[in-house]
Amino acid sequence: MPDTSIMLTAELKVHIERCERLIRQEALLERLPDKGAGVKHRYNAYLAEMEIRENLQKKQEFQSGNINEEKEYNKAPVGVSLENDKAHSPKVSNEKDMMRMETNYATHLRIIEEKYNDVRIPVEKIVRRMYEGSLKEAEIQRILNDMPPKYFLTHRETCERAREMAKRTREKELQRLKQQSSF
Repeated sequence: MPDTSIMLTAELKVHIERCERLIRQEALLERLPDKGAGVKHRYNAYLAEMEIRENLQKKQEFQSGNINEEKEYNKAPVGVSLENDKAHSPKVSNEKDMMRMETNYATHLRIIEEKYNDVRIPVEKIVRRMYEGSLKEAEIQRILNDMPPKYFLTHRETCERAREMAKRTREKELQRLKQQSSF
């Protein structure tokens, strides 16, 4: 069983949810050699670690509240050294930063698009990487021969071509509809 004390809180929550789903599937647990005892043991370990973290967080919130009250009354800085505490490890503080980050998928896509907007994409490398194990070399060569040598596009060029193709398709469709209506 992995060490739960070094896991991120998000990882613990995922493991707890998975264990809960497995525990609800009694027929599946019966088919396991240990009849699901391992799953239940891990579930209890994950729950215990979550409880420890929640209690630690409550304790820290209480202590920080007391420290703030003392600062207000005494007007003197009061420092409490909690450096050895597990909740102040870089991993946990980084996790808190990650939780604060915006999780909007469209925003992330836009950021990635802006970052790689002018990066050229080597199509030949990508085709080889994708199909090298599954297609014969002759088929890969046929795919590559359909493209100009050293062919690559930036994201912007790809979007422009897609727009042009859509525009041509719309024009063809409009011409077809005009011809149908004239008959």
